[in-house]
Amino acid sequence: MIMEKEMKRPEGRLHAGADRAAIFAGLIAAAIVFFTYLPALQNGFVNWDDQACVYENPNIRTIDIAFFRYAFTAVVNSNWHPLTVISYAIDHSVWALDPLGYHLTNNIFHSLNAFLVAVIAVKLVRLANPAGSIGSIAFFTGLISALVFGLHPLRVESVAWIAERKDVLSGFFFLLSIYSYLRYAASSGRRAYIFSLIFFTLALLSKPMAVTLPVVLLILDYYPLSRLGNTKKALAEKAPFFILAIMLSAITIWAQGAAEAIAPLDAYPAGVRVYTSVTAYAFYLYKIILPTNLVAFYPREFAPEFFSFKFIGSLALLICVTVFTLVKAGRNRAYLCAWLFYIVTLFPVSGIIQVGSQAAADRYTYIPALSITILFSLGVVLVARRFTGDNPGRLLTVLSAILAIVLGYLTIRQTGVWKNSVTLWSHEIQVYPYEAPIGYTNLGLAYKALSDHEKAVFYYDKAISIDPLYSDAYVNRGVIYMAHGDNSAAVADFSEALKLNPMNLEALNNRGAAHINAGDFQGAVNDITVAIERNPANPLVSRSYYNRGMAYRGLGDKENSIKDLTSAIGSNPLFAEAYNSRGLIHLASGRPTEAAADFLRSIEVAPANPIPYFNLGLAMQRQGNTEEAASYFNKAASMGLVQAKEYMESQSIR
Repeated sequence: MIMEKEMKRPEGRLHAGADRAAIFAGLIAAAIVFFTYLPALQNGFVNWDDQACVYENPNIRTIDIAFFRYAFTAVVNSNWHPLTVISYAIDHSVWALDPLGYHLTNNIFHSLNAFLVAVIAVKLVRLANPAGSIGSIAFFTGLISALVFGLHPLRVESVAWIAERKDVLSGFFFLLSIYSYLRYAASSGRRAYIFSLIFFTLALLSKPMAVTLPVVLLILDYYPLSRLGNTKKALAEKAPFFILAIMLSAITIWAQGAAEAIAPLDAYPAGVRVYTSVTAYAFYLYKIILPTNLVAFYPREFAPEFFSFKFIGSLALLICVTVFTLVKAGRNRAYLCAWLFYIVTLFPVSGIIQVGSQAAADRYTYIPALSITILFSLGVVLVARRFTGDNPGRLLTVLSAILAIVLGYLTIRQTGVWKNSVTLWSHEIQVYPYEAPIGYTNLGLAYKALSDHEKAVFYYDKAISIDPLYSDAYVNRGVIYMAHGDNSAAVADFSEALKLNPMNLEALNNRGAAHINAGDFQGAVNDITVAIERNPANPLVSRSYYNRGMAYRGLGDKENSIKDLTSAIGSNPLFAEAYNSRGLIHLASGRPTEAAADFLRSIEVAPANPIPYFNLGLAMQRQGNTEEAASYFNKAASMGLVQAKEYMESQSIR
């Protein structure tokens, strides 16, 4: 508890002063944080979930009833976070696919969160010392807390990574819920309680990791609110929060289970999970203190050594901190509550429930590090006051500036790591050159996107050399082989990937596509049918239906071809290729009107592609609209389609 020796002031003036201090500190910190992250606005999308969430997600391009149905029912990239999806759609309506706008939104929310951290820190100081004068202590605790929170390099992943919008959005509502609850506890006003519950709901709809909030509120009830004297009342107040948390936990488990994102026990035994969790708690403490070598993917150990220095040291650290906080609890409960906050909020992502294959992630510290940040900031303020007496303002201003400069520099440097896919994964393999193949695979994908297939294959080969059992590398290398017409090599790579992971649906789809290119249409149908049947809700299903539709077309089965192409369009209404291909079948079947409608829709979705213009010209010609046909032929020719020029010459069309 904070002890003050200054003369007491009337409570109203005290609270008003604290409120002004909170707002002032928050505004300063938010402005500094916002300008520090301005370089991120020049960053692009990265091939680390951004494609599934934004730039390859057709569902966010139109905001209507169907979109909201999608937002609240779809599992996007193994997650159910409807509010985050809605935020992407709003950004798309303004910015289309310009990454600047998405980065700007992330920056704004993170800056707002820095403001809220300052406000909450000041309020906690006030609650811990309700009778004392807290002017300079409150202001600088709020300011330093917000600066450390907002500028710490561990926050970069959550802010500079568009797909991790859910952290800053969920964090915003999480903090608002805490602030509203603190107001409720101080005044017993029902309105503040209701707002806290609403904000908690919105936090859950942004990212399910917010489920720990009810326990956080109980921790705050213990200290600094001291409201656990009436345990029944405290628990009754939290009942709606716990009910919401349980409901959202169930939905999350269902969503991640459906996407096979939750690792089964046979893949990650209990011992591995305990090892991961213990070392993760210590790892994050280390990174909070020394935030260097931060990467997008931290490789995990699949054969943990419980008698290693890493595990024993991590366990010893956790035990020592726990014992220290328990011993100190008799005189100062702040240490224990800060530690409990860290343990509780980090638990869902500590590794006990293993989601994905990473050992840790910077983003997981967005909320858990908050209590340590505030406690550290308060400690800095009190130590400064001990050396300077009742006028620590000058020293604390200097210390705040130093913290802002040092952390700001580290954050700007880490933001540059997230500039694009090449910089992101080049940094990954620099830090972890031998531990995991994912960095090399994703770097290969980045170069593939730049049409540098030679470098792409080089990095795929590197990934395979590190881990010959990594199926994704075979899949991606097979795609390159297929693009260069080497279908036999492509089929070999896809087959190897399926030997290693029979559930690799991308490998099945791609092998089907390679079979089509090689003229083995029945083989393609067989592979793709298995892929669809195994997971009809897979994000790749529209491509699966398209490929099988093209295979049926190769077999001369026009009926099933149209059926599958229609299913592809149903799964992805912006699938330009599917419209064009279905139009060609309609045209070949003597249905030029239906064909023209499909070609027009293909043009609407992808106006830069000259092929649908040419095909639309053919459809118009079949209907006898020669003038209109000529205009579309000319359009295709002007866009560089040689086929259109040759056809016009053969038909004497001008």
